[in-house]
Amino acid sequence: MTNPPKPPHDGKLGLVDSSGVTSSGKPIRPPLGSFEALSLIKKELEGVMITSHYLEGAPFSWVTLAILYEEEDGGQTEFGRINKTYGDLPLTVQLDVGAFRGLDRRAVTGILRSVVIKALIDAGERYGRPTEAFKCLIRVAPTGKAKIT
Repeated sequence: MTNPPKPPHDGKLGLVDSSGVTSSGKPIRPPLGSFEALSLIKKELEGVMITSHYLEGAPFSWVTLAILYEEEDGGQTEFGRINKTYGDLPLTVQLDVGAFRGLDRRAVTGILRSVVIKALIDAGERYGRPTEAFKCLIRVAPTGKAKIT
């Protein structure tokens, strides 16, 4: 197997969030604190990807996850094709923005962290990557300082 293309950066995980519009055409606003939460989650989980050797021998060199806030939950991780130019495995998860109403930043971070971990587990299982470190994290409260050795 040939090595996948490398991105023009050293990142292992790219996280973005986006939102659609309601059925009446009004924009859906992302949950309060979601941008900051994804930054913390990225830092934490990239470290786990490295220490667990998640990307070693994988057909992709990094993972991108787009979290879409909509009026209903999509229910599962959607997989795109591995990018032949940049080597990323694109994933998408659709979440019901209503599930975030009234939550503080800490709760938003906890939910998003679980969603990202689940997506990495789904991708790992599909592509035969080690997922035990991520499965352990599901059972641990978010601190932003995961250390898996």
